[in-house]
Amino acid sequence: MRMKHWHRSGAMARAAGRNELVACGGVTCNDVARHDAVGSDVLSINGVLACERPVGRAAASAAGRSAHGFTLVEALVALVVLSVGLLGFGHLTLSALRESSLALGRTRAVYLLSDMLERIRANPDAEDAYDCASYVGGPKERGCAPSGAPARLCTARELAEDDLARWQALARDALPLAGPGICDANVAYLAATSDDAPARYRIELSWTERGSSTPITLAQELAVVSGRSS
Repeated sequence: MRMKHWHRSGAMARAAGRNELVACGGVTCNDVARHDAVGSDVLSINGVLACERPVGRAAASAAGRSAHGFTLVEALVALVVLSVGLLGFGHLTLSALRESSLALGRTRAVYLLSDMLERIRANPDAEDAYDCASYVGGPKERGCAPSGAPARLCTARELAEDDLARWQALARDALPLAGPGICDANVAYLAATSDDAPARYRIELSWTERGSSTPITLAQELAVVSGRSS
């Protein structure tokens, strides 16, 4: 009678698709195992031996598939997070390279401005001969000492034209200039109007960075008072 009661309870548990605890009474777990191909676990409830029927194979298989799908979702989420991180790292790298290129361009421009300032200081008598606009076809190299090869002696105005032509060539090699063509690396001479307003030289460079259409302009002025520069 106890075995029949257990079988009826087991059938009801399988129909309901859930675990069911059945009082085993005098039935041992080995006896229960012989009647159930899946197997049973034995529990003690209030001192009474009870058997727990496990979930059927179909339910266990469904649970396995559910766990496998959850793991796949985790992998996809991790892949998305990794991709976003790599994109952010790439953006930072490109930004760093762009800033480095911009800094390098400014450094070259500052060096070129300082170079022309020193040339003008060394030849203060040239005056407007350093003005780029005074040369219709642009300044020409004169082979003047000490930069010429072979070197030759030049007047102050010839030396100024030679300095300007060589300086512009250096500027075109160092920077992607964005000037008006002949005077893309420009020197402008502003004559003195009074003792209080001495002659001035304005040295200007304009260039464009890669990936940008807006030119960058850097300029510096030099004042000349009675043959001396300041």
